[in-house]
Amino acid sequence: ISLLTCAAGEDIYSLFGHSAIRIYDPVNNIDNCYNWGMFEFDEDQVEFATKFTKGRLKYYMDEQYFTEFMWEYDYFQRTVKEQVLNLTHSQKQDLWYALQENYLPENRVYKYDFFFDNCATRIRDILQNVMGENLVLKAHPNENEYSLRELLNNTVAHMPWLGLGMDLALGSKVDVKADNNKMMFLPKYMYEIYSESAVTIDGKKQLLVLKEHTLIKGINHTAETSLWTSPGFIFWSLFLISVILTIAKVRFLTKLWDGLLLLILGMLGITIFYLWFGTDHVTMRPNFNVLWANPLYVFFIIPLMSKTLHSRLNMAYLAMSIVLILVIFGAMIIPQEFNSATTPIILIFTLKFFYWYKETKRVV
Repeated sequence: ISLLTCAAGEDIYSLFGHSAIRIYDPVNNIDNCYNWGMFEFDEDQVEFATKFTKGRLKYYMDEQYFTEFMWEYDYFQRTVKEQVLNLTHSQKQDLWYALQENYLPENRVYKYDFFFDNCATRIRDILQNVMGENLVLKAHPNENEYSLRELLNNTVAHMPWLGLGMDLALGSKVDVKADNNKMMFLPKYMYEIYSESAVTIDGKKQLLVLKEHTLIKGINHTAETSLWTSPGFIFWSLFLISVILTIAKVRFLTKLWDGLLLLILGMLGITIFYLWFGTDHVTMRPNFNVLWANPLYVFFIIPLMSKTLHSRLNMAYLAMSIVLILVIFGAMIIPQEFNSATTPIILIFTLKFFYWYKETKRVV
């Protein structure tokens, strides 16, 4: 019985790797993999997208021939490592029975959760249930050092736009420190923890992993990123443009630019609210990004174009600027980490709302 750990690929669904259990029994002509990462594509693409977005897409465990499981990783040149586990005969039998029970039609479907119930955590849990106190996990060097969000961002550091998107969508629940158990939501950490862990057999501690093999030596699927196309560089450029337009006081162009920014950030705020209240994703709520990506921004667009309406929103502009100032200085106490690339965007709207307050105060 082995743990298979598959390296990351290039597609979004494969960026975090994969895990499966292999049962190899040549006497009974068995060489199967048990894979909890399967889901069905709906013929109705709109229905499929809706289920996926709302967190209602059902995943299931599948039993596959080992050669069938390996084909995809061989084709895409993704590294696959095998750790043969040190289990007693009775533990192997218990695990086999547990897998067969999990494979029953009434048990094999589950509600996927990226952090708390995925292809890796299912394996973690089933091994812990079978081995009980005999499984002695080695503390990972990074245990309780990083939050779930930080572990995720470390994995996609080569894709900063994806990291930004995830940080915008994910709420404060992923800002808890990850202990050994929580770290194993990512296959690579489960592999590292099991490599150093032990098992108690007949009262003696032995290595959990009897031997390791690299079944496929793949290629590195990460690509170098460019500073010039990074979110930080782009957003600081937007900040500079906003400051220049405000100082230059080119009225029409400035209002057009400001209206566009309000529309984009307002729509982002609406999207965050939808993910918070309109989906089943527990890790997307509460999401304090709405403090700066505020859905109310869209209601300031029309008044901004009208001098009369603009002047009537004097106190509203002041209130919005105060909220953003509190976000800036209260970042240490807000129970959620904001992506560093959002800093110039927050500053843009802090300065803009305060500028509009001062401008309308003079008009009044």
